[in-house]
This record gives sequence, C-alpha cells and structure tokens, in this order.
Amino acid sequence: MRPTKNRVYCYGCQRSKMLFESKAKADNFIAYNSEGMLEENGKAPVRSYYCELCGGYHVTSNPSVEAGEKLNQRDQIMLARFDNYKKGKEDYMEIHLEVIAKTDLAKRQMFFGNFQSIDQLYEEFEIDHDILMRIPLKTRAKYMQLHQRVDILHDVASQMKELLELSKDEMLERIVFENPSKRENTLASIVKGYLLIQDYNEGIGNIEQLVEEEKWTDARSELISLRTYLSEQKATSMLKDIVGRFQGELNKMEKAIADKKKDLKGITPDSEAVAEEDMKTPQREADYKASILSVIERIEKVKQAFEQNDLDTCENELEIAEFLMDDFSFEDDNTKLLRSQIEMWKKKIAE
Repeated sequence: MRPTKNRVYCYGCQRSKMLFESKAKADNFIAYNSEGMLEENGKAPVRSYYCELCGGYHVTSNPSVEAGEKLNQRDQIMLARFDNYKKGKEDYMEIHLEVIAKTDLAKRQMFFGNFQSIDQLYEEFEIDHDILMRIPLKTRAKYMQLHQRVDILHDVASQMKELLELSKDEMLERIVFENPSKRENTLASIVKGYLLIQDYNEGIGNIEQLVEEEKWTDARSELISLRTYLSEQKATSMLKDIVGRFQGELNKMEKAIADKKKDLKGITPDSEAVAEEDMKTPQREADYKASILSVIERIEKVKQAFEQNDLDTCENELEIAEFLMDDFSFEDDNTKLLRSQIEMWKKKIAE
C-alpha cells in the first residue's frame, strides 16, 4: 500500500514529495510499489536519495546519480542561504537598519540625479529574491518588506530616468496623482527634491555671478530670495536635512560677501557704478521686511553665541548684520533700533 501521510513540500524541488525517515524505508517503497506505479503512470521511482533541505529521503524516477549529485549540491547551497536567513532573523533589526540606511543613501543620491546606489542595491537584493520565496511565510514576511522597499525605490528610479528628459513644468505635471500609491508618493517626493536642488544650484550660480560683478545689493537680494524659497518648501525629513545644509552654505556665502564688500569699501567706484547707486529706488516692502527680519535673526544668533561664550561667532554674525544694514537706502525707527542693537553688542563683546 502506498503511503499517503508522508508527503511534504520540498523547497528544493518546489513541489510535494514523499519523505522517508531512512534509506531502507525509501528503498522498500520502491521495491513494493514501483511495478504498479509503472503500469499506472508510465514511470516509477528507481532510486532513493537524501534531501538536505527536508532532512530525510525522497525517491526519484531519474536513474542518474550524477544528476542527483548536482541537485544535492544545489540543495546544500540553498540550505546555507536558509541558515543565513535564520541567523538574519535573530539579528533582524540590525539588517533592517542596514537596509534603511542604504535606501536612504540611494534616495539622497536620486535627489542629485544619481541612480547608481539604488541600481547596485537592487542587484544585491535580486540575488536573494528566489530563495526568499521558498522560506516559511512567517520568516519571509519581514524580509519581503525590505525587498518591497528596494523594489519601489528601484521602480521610481526607472521612472525618474525618463522624467529627467522633460522640462521642469512637464515633470511637475507627471507627479500629480489622484489617490497616489506608495510608489507614486515616493516618485513625487524625489522629483520635488530633485527640482529643489536644481533651483538651489541655479540660485547659487546667479549669486556668484552678481558677486563677481560686485553688484552687492542684487547679490544680497538674490540670496534673501533663495533663503526664503528654501524655508517655504514643505519637505520630507531627509530633504529638510539637505535644505538645512543649503541654508548653512548660504550663511557662509553671506559672510563671504560681507567680507568682500568690506575689503572694497576704500576703493572709489567708477562712474557707472555711482550712477547705478544714484538711480536706486527705495526698497520694495517685501524686500524691506525680509532684510529687517534677516538682521534681527543675526542679532539673535549673536545673543545665543554670547551666552555660549562663542565670541568668534558673535563677531562673524555682527559683521554680516552690518553688511545687511548697508542695504537700507533710508533710515527709520526700525533701522535706527537695529543699528543701536548692533553697536550695543559690539561694545559688549569688546569688554
């Protein structure tokens, strides 16, 4: 009588097979059942073999021992991979954090139009995809979440590569979705981040050009506009980190502009530059408010630095504040108050 309760799913063969505790039992099955099975099915088991994955013996109709040995080697490799995942289950949090770090790095690179990191990570994960599909569902579920994270980002990268051929307006049109999926949300986030960085680079280029032409007021105005633009962006936490770094770079640039203008104060401007200064119109209200707030921000930073006994920062911030004050073409109560605050802090630091 053929056994009916010893069938198991073999991950090596990817199908159900009979499993025997010993070689003797497997060989007995062949001896007593092969003839009837041959008549019934046209094929019958001819030998038994040990399965590394199932931990017992199967029977097969393939007479080739050499072919069986190759399959056994395959199973040994697969078993080693299972062991790795079993160990990984115990250290899942460590693996999870590693994958998060790698996908975050890939995202940051995608903001700058670089897709090498995600392509490499996808290839790394693709190797394990087949083996993952064969491990028990309970263990597989956690790892598949990580694979899904990589799959989504790789799919987004493929779409991004196509979108980079379009204009900015066309790119923005492509990321308007109704009830967006996780992939679509990720795509929209990365496209917006990419465009923000492009805008920042363009703005920095404009400021550097104006500085080179010694158009200090225009450079300052452009810098304020760029800083305001960055602060208005509703960004993910990751992009906020990048925006924060940009703001820091703008602060350094602002200090550099102040230093250059200070160094050139003793140089007499040419007639064209004088004419340009004479023709200046009073500041627009928006620019005026932005400049006032910028000076106040600098004075607040001086106060914080003074409390921490960081006198170098105090001096740097005061120099920038004085440079900003030069943008005002007229005096009013606000500018007088700010100038008095600057003078007060200069005396306080000098004491």
